[in-house]
Amino acid sequence: MVKVSIIIPVCGQSHYTKKCLETLFKYTPKDLFEVIIVNNNSPDDTAEMLKEFDVKVITNDMNKSFAISINQGVNESSGEYILALNNDIEFYQPWLKEMLETFSDRKVGVVGAQMLFKDGTLQHAGVACYKNRQPYHVFRGEEPSEKTNRMVEYPAVSFACALFKRSLFESLQGLSVEYPDGNFEDVDFCLRARLKRWKNIYQPKAKLYHLEAGTKKLDPKRAKKAIFDNYEIFKKQWEHSPQRLFDVDRELFPKILVGCPTYDKYEYCLKQYGLIVKNLMYPNYDILLVDNSEEINYKHLLDIEHIPSDHIDYEKKARDRIVLSRNILRKKALKYDYFLSLEQDVIPEPSIIQDLLKLNKKIVSGAYFNNVKLQNGDIILKPVLYKFHEKKGFWGTCRLMTKDEVWAEGVQEVAYAGLGCMLIAKEVLEKIKFRYSEKMDATDDRFFCYDARKLGYDIFADTGIKAKHLIADKFDWDDLREKGEY
Repeated sequence: MVKVSIIIPVCGQSHYTKKCLETLFKYTPKDLFEVIIVNNNSPDDTAEMLKEFDVKVITNDMNKSFAISINQGVNESSGEYILALNNDIEFYQPWLKEMLETFSDRKVGVVGAQMLFKDGTLQHAGVACYKNRQPYHVFRGEEPSEKTNRMVEYPAVSFACALFKRSLFESLQGLSVEYPDGNFEDVDFCLRARLKRWKNIYQPKAKLYHLEAGTKKLDPKRAKKAIFDNYEIFKKQWEHSPQRLFDVDRELFPKILVGCPTYDKYEYCLKQYGLIVKNLMYPNYDILLVDNSEEINYKHLLDIEHIPSDHIDYEKKARDRIVLSRNILRKKALKYDYFLSLEQDVIPEPSIIQDLLKLNKKIVSGAYFNNVKLQNGDIILKPVLYKFHEKKGFWGTCRLMTKDEVWAEGVQEVAYAGLGCMLIAKEVLEKIKFRYSEKMDATDDRFFCYDARKLGYDIFADTGIKAKHLIADKFDWDDLREKGEY
């Protein structure tokens, strides 16, 4: 029995297959492997070209799916380990022994490689899933770094180049053939392995190029439809599965709590907010809203929308309600690495968490805008971001950001920012509670920034991260002041 059976499905594009085989034989110890090509009715000179290489060829009279081809190849193989490989892979250094060494941990079932685009940026460094269970390639398009050069367990790895035990393959009865035209069958296989307590490991010592040219070429419309259809199959299969299957390394993906205080006047933006918070492009976060409505009805609406929430007793004063709700969130957030304060009427881009995390700040805000009434009566849009006009001690007089500052689009230190779209590290929340003062006409966001500054924390904002503010007259602050409900 050979050590590794390498299975390569092909359908045309012989130039990719030839380059793949040339580099494979150049950088792989010949005593370790056999190659099985599954030729899916290639319309070009693939059959003739393959005669140049010491490979076994399975010829099909039709273009079969990736999963069917891999299963077919395994049935004709003899290796203790199986390597699924795309034909648009190029090798440029030794790689197979590095992958095999990973199996020294007997709990490892599948090993994936570090795959690069030809420009040196990352094509594959592991596969995670968003909260909506959509798989994605982590760190795709980034330069390799310390975090991507670590061996890490992931929910899945790409089968463009993946090594797995034959015994595991047989116990799982191969790749699922429910996914036509490729896509998601590799993640499905890895999740089924993880369900049985096997590990899926990304091994960055195995480095190679992946051109993403495709084992078989589909026209763009068909390719897009295939991805959509297969995702629907995948989601139906896995959306209600145990969370442990989708857990990721917390050092690489800090755990985030996303939420805000809310009450029934926010019903107008409930569906839009629910859509965004349930589909954020980040694999490791939870959601919690704290409902301080006078009645329980709004909590029921949150439940219908499947938005996790707590309901608290109603307080007459709005600032009491908000601060009480905010401190409940703060206490919950101490079990997380960060708290993303995302008000219900603030709608960011789905990438908001990773965009703010990349800035590596303890307190950092995106930009969202309020209507501001000028002295002449004009109404203009201004970001809820303030700069120091005159700084005295920890505070001073502040002014709204100018138009030029807003459109500078970069990380800037600010005097204070609203809590509508702010990422706060656990370290800060451990030291600061949300509050307000009866003596001052200011809300808890300004006090939070003031207290943070007193403890030596700077406040930052990235005006390049802009969020939509669904401005509506939820309440009138002047009216609340007159009623004594402020």
